[in-house]
Amino acid sequence: MLPRNHHSLDGHPQESHAQSPQFEIWKYSLELMRTYNLHMSTDEMREIDQELAKTQAHISFFLNDAVPIHRLPPELLIKIFCYVPVPSISRDTVVWAPNVFKIQDVVALCSVCQHWRNIIFNADILWSSVNRLVGYDALSQLPPGGLLNIKLEPEAQDRQLLAFRNFLTSTIARTRELHIVNRSAAAVRFPLDQDLAEAPALEVLSIVGSSVAPQFFGTPVPQLRTLFLCRCAGLPTGPLPQLTQLALCSIDRIEISQVLNLLSAAPALRDLYLANCLKESSDEVVNIASAVPLKYLRRVFIEDNGPNSDPLHICQPAALVGFTIQVLAFSFADH
Repeated sequence: MLPRNHHSLDGHPQESHAQSPQFEIWKYSLELMRTYNLHMSTDEMREIDQELAKTQAHISFFLNDAVPIHRLPPELLIKIFCYVPVPSISRDTVVWAPNVFKIQDVVALCSVCQHWRNIIFNADILWSSVNRLVGYDALSQLPPGGLLNIKLEPEAQDRQLLAFRNFLTSTIARTRELHIVNRSAAAVRFPLDQDLAEAPALEVLSIVGSSVAPQFFGTPVPQLRTLFLCRCAGLPTGPLPQLTQLALCSIDRIEISQVLNLLSAAPALRDLYLANCLKESSDEVVNIASAVPLKYLRRVFIEDNGPNSDPLHICQPAALVGFTIQVLAFSFADH
């Protein structure tokens, strides 16, 4: 499994990794896939579809709590990427090195073989950069000034989360991608509401299982384009001009009016995923809904088991033409 805490620096792989035999095999295999994918027979395409279905089922088994696939377990990555459809390389051969597998490789694979696209994307949140340095002290090993991709989980030896706070405080200003994951059922009081500066470079944010909202939620996050919150407290209140993908799951402390206010702050929103987070609002929802911009919204997924939930109060049915909408487990009122 991947280490609990790791972060990566976007840029070129270290020379020692780039010249490794494993890396050369990966590059060669990617070139083969580019060529071979243009000449696949129907049977070969069907075989890949079957492999895709098996892998998707495997992923659902491991990640059945709606967490975005921003970091896949290595054994699943191997199942996806080690297969090269030529007899010279066995299916069991690993053709990529995790410490050099980067976002540009994922994009290349997507363009080469669209059959893997649904594996790499989940709720339109793209996992990236599995190259890592382990431990909070690894920041000193990175050159200054670069943008960081960070994934953090609670550590048993850091019960007071002091190392967590110090690390995040020192890196938030140059963090491009931040994933904070608490896998336990009980929410963790992450120190996110103190000593945090603004996050001007933050583009991707996912938080799972936090009882504290980040301090920078009260200020504009100008570059944020992907936001995933699950079992969390608080929502951003500042403008989100670049936000295109929003997923909220099991957020029990918010009202419908708060969700609508968030949508109003995100005029560029394209993808919306709401699961078990809508509650009856004490405000006049219809008046708030009239201000929600829907110009770019294309995909909507709403799931809620609440007895009073009514998702169609969010927007008028006439505004839904051209959208892809999926609504599950609601008790509908008459419309």
